[in-house]
Amino acid sequence: MENDFKPEDIIEYCNEQYEVIINYGNSGRVRENCKDGYIIDPFYWEIYGEKCKLISRKCNDSDYIGDRECPECEIDSLIESSLGKWKCLKCGKEFDENWLDDSEE
Repeated sequence: MENDFKPEDIIEYCNEQYEVIINYGNSGRVRENCKDGYIIDPFYWEIYGEKCKLISRKCNDSDYIGDRECPECEIDSLIESSLGKWKCLKCGKEFDENWLDDSEE
């Protein structure tokens, strides 16, 4: 499974978080997302049917491409993460669609 994970992305696999260092396509080099985290290479984006998921992406504000404005970051960085849920690519917070719609009024 090839992914578009980019360097400095924070990803999650089996409730553990990692920072992407290099993406090779089906795998990459990552560092455990903690102080003095171990480097793992190769690190596969999918193992035994369990897939890595993007938690946050570090970019300049102009690099975030989202469908809605995040109320925390105040930039268009929200993407739909599941039915009725929106996740910010910058801060990683998740928002309920009903709450977002109510706060826009």
